[in-house]
Amino acid sequence: MGQIDIAKAGLLSPKTLREEIVRDIDQMEAINGDGRTASASSEFPVVNLDAPEETYFTIGGAVAPMRPIDRDSESPIGTLGDIDEEKIDTTYYSEKLMPEKETDAKLNSEREVLSLFRWAAMDLRTKILLAREKYCWQGDSEVEGLIGEDGSTAHSDIPQSNIITPSTAWSDTTNAEPYADITDLILELREANQTFFDANVDTSSRGYFSPRLWHDIKNNGDMRDRFSGVEIQRLNTEQVERLIDDELPEIRIVEVDIPRTDGDGNYLDEDGNIVTDVDDAAMDNVLEPYDPNAGEQVRCAVIGKPGASSAFQPWFEDNVGAFDDVDAPDHVGDFAIDGTRGFGTHTWMKADPPTSVLRAFQDVGFHLHLPDHWGIIQDI
Repeated sequence: MGQIDIAKAGLLSPKTLREEIVRDIDQMEAINGDGRTASASSEFPVVNLDAPEETYFTIGGAVAPMRPIDRDSESPIGTLGDIDEEKIDTTYYSEKLMPEKETDAKLNSEREVLSLFRWAAMDLRTKILLAREKYCWQGDSEVEGLIGEDGSTAHSDIPQSNIITPSTAWSDTTNAEPYADITDLILELREANQTFFDANVDTSSRGYFSPRLWHDIKNNGDMRDRFSGVEIQRLNTEQVERLIDDELPEIRIVEVDIPRTDGDGNYLDEDGNIVTDVDDAAMDNVLEPYDPNAGEQVRCAVIGKPGASSAFQPWFEDNVGAFDDVDAPDHVGDFAIDGTRGFGTHTWMKADPPTSVLRAFQDVGFHLHLPDHWGIIQDI
């Protein structure tokens, strides 16, 4: 069989590209649905809102009970609480790939050509999801995330009382007291949740930890000592969950790593040197961001009540079709939008030389609707 020049092999349609990306996302969602691990996609729903020019209102403040009055009296006029006008912002993310330009190889079959395009689709899927992990947990230059890009600048809407910095880092398994830190934060969250309509969030509090933090908890001396009368060298997951079940009924491990960068977005290796290839960059858990000013990672744990009524990723379907690429030819019909997951795909052929272009894009954000439901244990 003769070899096939991939530059002449045709192009995946936008719909096919979208379906390839969705299939990969479905597989990842199945993994995250095991009850142990978590990601931005599993914890912060993608919500399609109305037209982006609309204004949204939030109602806050404590609610007082009705007071008794005489049956023949006029009903008193109450107050609805603090009504705030709010605009939910989104940010545009987009990237394209040209698979033919990535290789000089001659492929031997149409199957190999399709595999190349599927690999490109998987790469775009990863870029979509990692962007969401980044801006939800940490934030970026445009979106304010939960813990901050440096791990020390929490979302500005989270009350300061919900942010705890222990005197002893959890890596000191002899002296740290993670049980006390967790229960102290849970108390703050419960007291905050006694106001206004917070009871409408029907999910239980969840704790989010990196694998390293969870390892430190299981090896912590104070945690072991709470199993009185039993000599234990190391706790297992079930034992830790039993200890804190009354306070924190659900535990999730966040197993997402992203490349380390400095304040200007340059990739950094383990020694702090700027590198151009992402393969050479150090990889950090999203809950353990690297602070370039301090030259070290800042480890954080997050506790909150997930759900669309508490924290979500907004997007506006009315916006998505408007985003073209200046490199694309001027014609319609080459977009495909996924209305469930909030992203779009776009494909076209460059004429000279013949090159396939595969693009994925999203106009999304992170909205902390009920910040009182969220707390952070910093620098642990």
